[in-house]
Amino acid sequence: MSGRLVLVYARSHTVGGLLIRHADRFGRWSHCGIVTPESTVIEARAFRGVVETPAAEFYARYPTVEFRNLDCPDPTRGVPWARNQVGKGYDYAALLGLALRRGSWAEDDRWHCSELVEAALAEAGRRRFIDAPAVISPNLSFMVI
Repeated sequence: MSGRLVLVYARSHTVGGLLIRHADRFGRWSHCGIVTPESTVIEARAFRGVVETPAAEFYARYPTVEFRNLDCPDPTRGVPWARNQVGKGYDYAALLGLALRRGSWAEDDRWHCSELVEAALAEAGRRRFIDAPAVISPNLSFMVI
């Protein structure tokens, strides 16, 4: 079986969005998530953790978005896996790691947005790194598509 997993990359002009982009060498994106067939976005948000947000609410928060449809061996596993992460905490250490250019995203009890996206892709059978980078950012995730 094969098909596609839909990802959304977003940019905000909030202080937090600007700090993330600055820490990521002024990359284009400050956030990302997984778009579901039910018109929701599964995302990891500071102060909220992993949540499932109505798509209209997500797009209202971000003035600039871009979608990526990625072929995966089993995309039907990606969205359910991501849904099972809802309620888990936010990975604040990942933000610090991004700023310091070091860290690890191998933890499975807390997620930063790009960690969540990459883990959902891996669950759907699309592993995109030969060796997992120490830190993953929305821009790195976007560039390896």
